[in-house]
Amino acid sequence: MFAGREFSMPTTSGTVIRILGMIVLLGSFLIASGCGDSEGPTGRVTGTLQTGSQPTPSGVVTLYDSQLVPAGTATLGADGQFEFEAPIPFGTYTATLMPVSDVPAGDEDPQLAQANAMIPQRFRDPSASPLQVVIDEDEEKVELKME
Repeated sequence: MFAGREFSMPTTSGTVIRILGMIVLLGSFLIASGCGDSEGPTGRVTGTLQTGSQPTPSGVVTLYDSQLVPAGTATLGADGQFEFEAPIPFGTYTATLMPVSDVPAGDEDPQLAQANAMIPQRFRDPSASPLQVVIDEDEEKVELKME
């Protein structure tokens, strides 16, 4: 079948050199493209949360990425303001609001119990919350409204 034809196998050293060259090229590309940096750019996130036109006085804001993995949490102040302690990677997030704690009926702080009761269920669930946050700057100030 191969009579009269020359057939040669590539040399082992030539093959190894080509493979090493490809590995070096691929490695250089990954380093240059920043693929080794899994964090990427981040931003400090602060903001306010309102219920209607009033500040929401109590709760915990959590940001979830598109895979519903929490990216950070922040506690609301009485004025509805919040600040995430750690920087959040750039991206689009769904925000949820949870009560600070479950307040049993008859608790001595009726304002906290009322504030917790004011959080509709859809704002507590990251797969249903309509609150969206886009982080694309070093300092991101967001305004969220529960309506």
